[in-house]
Order: sequence, then C-alpha cells, then structure tokens
Amino acid sequence: ELCEIYGNNDFNDPESSKSEESNDEESYSVDDANSSELKPNIIMVQLESFFDVNFLKNYTFSENPVPNFIKLKNEYSSGYLTVPVYGAGTVNTEFEVITGMNTDFFGTREYPYRTILQSTTCESICYNLGKLGYHNYAIHNNTGTFYDRKDVFRNLGFDNFSSIEYMNHIEYNHIGWAKDDILTTEIFKALNANDIRDFIYTISVQSHGKYPDTIAGENQEIKVIAAPQNNRYDIEENNIDESFKNKLEYYVNQLAETDKFVGDLIDALSDYNEPTVVVFFGDHLPPLPFDEENLLNDKFQTEYVLWSNYPMEKVRRDLAAYQLNAYLMARLGIDNGVLTQFHQRCIDNSDYQEELKLLQYDILYGNRYVYGGENPFSEKAMEMGVFQPSISNIVIKNEDIYIYGDNFTPWSVVNVNEEPRETMFINQNTLLIPYEQMSYKNIYVAQVADNKIILSKSMEWDLHLDER
Repeated sequence: ELCEIYGNNDFNDPESSKSEESNDEESYSVDDANSSELKPNIIMVQLESFFDVNFLKNYTFSENPVPNFIKLKNEYSSGYLTVPVYGAGTVNTEFEVITGMNTDFFGTREYPYRTILQSTTCESICYNLGKLGYHNYAIHNNTGTFYDRKDVFRNLGFDNFSSIEYMNHIEYNHIGWAKDDILTTEIFKALNANDIRDFIYTISVQSHGKYPDTIAGENQEIKVIAAPQNNRYDIEENNIDESFKNKLEYYVNQLAETDKFVGDLIDALSDYNEPTVVVFFGDHLPPLPFDEENLLNDKFQTEYVLWSNYPMEKVRRDLAAYQLNAYLMARLGIDNGVLTQFHQRCIDNSDYQEELKLLQYDILYGNRYVYGGENPFSEKAMEMGVFQPSISNIVIKNEDIYIYGDNFTPWSVVNVNEEPRETMFINQNTLLIPYEQMSYKNIYVAQVADNKIILSKSMEWDLHLDER
C-alpha cells in the first residue's frame, strides 16, 4: 500500500518545517484569514535562469541585481528548490512543478514534453484545481510552439495558453529574448477575464542565454567586480577573463530587469481586491561555468518564495521541484489529487522515492490501478490566448483593405480564401492588407507563429465587393 494510503500530512507537520514570525502585512482584509476558506487566486512564476547571484563567492557587483527577490525571501516563506537541470532544460523543471513527478525516473536526458505527454494526459495541479472550480491559464512571453507547449498544455489541463503571439508592446533584449515586464499586464489580463478563481502558470524568458561574450549593445548599468582572490577565471591576479566578465555582466543586468518585474507584480497585486498567492522560483542556474566552489548554493539549487496579499505564516522549508505544488496546496488547505496527497503525507517515509517511482509508472505507463484502471483526465479543449482575435468590420479605402476588430497583435495574419496575405499590423484593433482584384470570401485573422504554424483564428467574414 502506498505509504499506507498516504499517512499523515507531513508538509503541515510542525516538526517538518521551520516556522518563523508571520509577516504582518494585511493587504487583503479578512476575518480569521484561512487560505482554504479564502480560495485564493494562485500564480506560479517560473523565472528563467534566475537565482540570487549574491551566492557567487568570487564576484561582487556595483549594485545588488536582485533586491526585490531578496526582500521577499527575507519577509515571506521561502527555501532552496532542487531542480533537475543545470544551465538549460527549463521544461523538465516545469514538468516537475506542474505534475509533482520526479524526472529522475524517466530516461536519461528525456524530456517528457517530447515523449509521453505527446500522447497522453497526466495528473497535474491544473486538473486538481479545476475540480475546485479554478480556471487554468499558462502565460509565456515566447512562442507557443517552443517545446510543443501548444499541444502539451492540453494534456496537462490548461484552459488557456497565452504565448507571445497574443501579446502587444513587446520589448526585446540585445540577444532577441522578450523582456519580462510584459508579464504583469498579461497576468492581470487573465485575472480580470472572468469572475472565478484562477490558477496562472507564468513562464519568463528574458534571462535566457546564450549570453554575449563581447560588450552588448544595451546599457550595462551593473558592473561585475572580482573578489580579492584567485579563481579559475582569472587571467592574472584579481582580473576577470574579459569574455566571461561580459557574459556575467550581461546576465546580471537582465536579471535586474526580471527582478524589477517581480517587484512591480507584487506592488500591483498588493492592492488587488481578491485573495492571491504567488510563488516565484528559478527554473535552473544560468548557462555559465560555475563550479561548486564558486557557489554558496548547490549547482542544482535555485530558490522559491511564497507571497500572499493576506497574512500567512512565514515558514522556511527546502524542497525539490516535484514537491513544490503539493507543498503550496498544503499551505492552502488543499489536497486534491493522488500525487498531491502522496507528497503531502509520505515525504518522510523511508520508501518515499521507490513508491513515487511506482506511482509515476502506474499513472503514465501502467494500468492506472491508482485510478481504478482508467485515465480520469480528458484532454482539454484549450484555447490559445486569453482573448481571441475577432473581426468587426472590413473596409476598402483606395488601394488597401482595412480589417477592424479586437485582440490583433504583430503575429496576426489576414487569410483570404485560405491563403495568407501580406499583413500590416496597425494596432490591436486594425490590420491592413493590399487590395487586389479577386474574390474576398472566407476572410479570417490567424495568429501565426514564426514557423508559420497557425495557433488559432477568428471567425470568418465575407466581403461583398459590390458594396464598395
């Protein structure tokens, strides 16, 4: 029997966590604040290549790159997060957090997003919260086709996936990654889209490598300073190898902008009129050659912070990525899901890892005995974007055709008779295509990824040329 069918809830065992004085901020006023009664919005923010660079032993900085994150981890529940990858492999950390499964039990270098999740659904935080009435969003300021997320997220229980193709006003860094400040706008778009509680899984991208080894074209306000000791990156005593210094300096300046996004999001949510919790965590350390002796933390450790806009007890607890969502649910008084209950009640069992391996195999590859022999999770009819592009009118002016509507972005492409037309993005309500002598039937607007894959499209519209 798995942990004698789950034993006690060890995540809430006072002997298994270190409680600290609760924070006394009370942005959301409620009598006898209890998370399970509040049923808060839940936001998880997966921060690309993010960690506290003050953990580097041999380098200091002209200013602290991550003041907001440090403030949060000093004032709220936090801990180390052991992740399965170093320098790359974001989606394996993502998979562990969303499902509660340990990727150590998969094939060497396997990405479940590219194997088993292509063909089957899997228990996840989304399916478990969906049973409680939550609407599940994924938000990512990168293309929806990366790692097949547009398909995989359907099998993980997401209701909507808003990728970069559904965003406006994007800024890019020197090496072409979208900046993270747009994510605050997108998170609030999801929060305000309906009147029910939301689970929002947000994936940032700005701090992604490969970092330039020459001075970048952006203003590098934060400078890297060598500590007064030798290390393997020195050309000579107290000097940093120029190529490595440029990479590290570029990285910490991107990190500082992501940290500003963290602070801005918390400021905005502090005044939000619904109870809301946010978990920030790094997916892995950056793709830089850090040795263990250069770090105060382990190479496979990032950190997480649990923030709320209402009072919650401050607890310090170190976790693995596959334990994070069950721990969060325990803090909120939720135990929906077989894997959630298993982690919450069996984490200190001597056979914990062996039983987790058996459980994962049964769920994904076995006979699903734990569910009575059937897969209880149906693939979601997930919509791309929070709001879909729509056409409200089409007008011919001179030699151009103007398409009016809503929710257009630079990735909107007008299709006529199933053929994409050269499209100019004017703004979120207006697109333009050249007028040609032809039949204009079956006109629709498609959101198209850079690899030409159509992610979604509007309802069709016919233009009657005799009404010109």
